[in-house]
Amino acid sequence: MRFHKVLCPTDFSAGSDRAVAVAGRLAAEHGAELVITHVFFVPPVAYGGEFVFPPTMIADMMKGQQRGLDDAVEAARAHGATKVKTTLVNGPPWVEITAQLAHDGYDLCVIGTHGRSG
Repeated sequence: MRFHKVLCPTDFSAGSDRAVAVAGRLAAEHGAELVITHVFFVPPVAYGGEFVFPPTMIADMMKGQQRGLDDAVEAARAHGATKVKTTLVNGPPWVEITAQLAHDGYDLCVIGTHGRSG
């Protein structure tokens, strides 16, 4: 099977870093486009009550997430991927990732895991 488009969601954890490396190698081997995505999600409860995140704080958090994506692109390129792009989306991660997989024509999803065995 030949892969043409690979999705690699990341939360910037060690498991995600390993997934980016694998996805980078697979994309390189297949000449595939690699899309590294991060889902930024602040639960609605964070906006309720007396404490509200100021807009500048949210903007700073988003800039930090974009820097993380930029670092992931460099890591994927270090593993041979040449066609790499990123997406930064907002919402519940499980909803956004499955929506991308269902609607954007991916052949493969490479995602990290943590604390699993077997």
